[in-house]
Amino acid sequence: MIKLTSKNKGGRKHHYRYILFILLIVVNLSSCSKKTSNNHSDQSLCNMSIDSFKVKEVLHIQLKDGTMSGYGGRFGLNALFSVADTIIQNSGYKKPTVEAMKEKIKNIFGYYPPDVDSLISYIPRFSEPSLNCDGTPIDFINKDISRYDNSVYSLLYLSYEHRLITPAYYLPEILDYKKQFPELVELEQESTWEDNEFWEGFWKEYFDLEERQKENRDYIIHLNKYIFNDSRSSLTWLINNYNNFAHLLVKRYGYDKDPRINQIVLEDINKEYLSVQSTENKVLENLFAAKDYYNKLQIREGLMKYIVENTTVEHSELLDRLINYAGYIKDQSPKESEFTPAERYKIMAYAGYYEQLTRNKNNIDDPNSPDWVPPGWHYDSFLKRTIDINSEFLKEIKKNDYYGLSGLEDMIESLL
Repeated sequence: MIKLTSKNKGGRKHHYRYILFILLIVVNLSSCSKKTSNNHSDQSLCNMSIDSFKVKEVLHIQLKDGTMSGYGGRFGLNALFSVADTIIQNSGYKKPTVEAMKEKIKNIFGYYPPDVDSLISYIPRFSEPSLNCDGTPIDFINKDISRYDNSVYSLLYLSYEHRLITPAYYLPEILDYKKQFPELVELEQESTWEDNEFWEGFWKEYFDLEERQKENRDYIIHLNKYIFNDSRSSLTWLINNYNNFAHLLVKRYGYDKDPRINQIVLEDINKEYLSVQSTENKVLENLFAAKDYYNKLQIREGLMKYIVENTTVEHSELLDRLINYAGYIKDQSPKESEFTPAERYKIMAYAGYYEQLTRNKNNIDDPNSPDWVPPGWHYDSFLKRTIDINSEFLKEIKKNDYYGLSGLEDMIESLL
């Protein structure tokens, strides 16, 4: 991916450039209506569809100011989706119905998209603020998207009209503009941003730009084929080419229903946990539980179920990470925790429940077994240890009807 840069400064310049952006559109529309130009490329522009016209106008701005250019709000996103739709044609992608698309977005990203079929919508990440400092809603469509935010792992948008999703790429990141729009290449000569401390240069100055453009186009194709067509080959491509793709789905969007993705995330986190010294519990934050976009607690049972199914007597490291996390939540003070006391008890109950299921599956607590436990296993389960020292924990579990966890009541009775 192209290096990301923040551009928090220069907001007024962006405002003026956006006005210039609109003026350019008006001028070109007037030129097309009169058809007075003798230039072949201008005449070709007049013959283009309105979507192609949008693409060229957005590309004009994004090339002129290089990597510091403004995005163009809804106009820029419309152009992006026109290009993305063209990219995905003939790739084998089967466009879902609008209703099927909504259901996938809800199940995978934990977001309930609006019901306007032609709307472009932003797909928010877990714990992402939805309000500005003054309390007004953030306009994710028309806000000035910076390349600091615009990582392939960050901003995702959906279009019901085109029935696909895409990161908020700048057009030079996906279009081979040197071949497709050679008449615009001359724009990459001089910019008003060159004296700015954040200036990185023009897009053409990246030595591997064409390779990155192809990778980004492929990402759009495989992202949509996996999300909406459940393509396993596309999942393989995503995992092999973008190391953080699995982490993106699990930790940023809360998706825990694909065993292959769960395996990658849990094994990566385990390796990272074992490689650090004093901050190991920080590695586990937002892994097994997190607050979603609606500030609602989400417990990732998919990860816990994967641990139950894949833990053996000899290999219990992933289970250890779950119990490490539960202990970390238990020991947090109310001031330092993002969760309420009731939410912390719920997380602890879920972790203890799935640990006990794992112990039962591996006969760790079998009363007929010798009075010892295998190496790497605790003598008593987290559930038993915590109930023994914290009566409020058991009261909270009972008050919430055992959180609807099948067999938890009998499980606790056997531990008392």
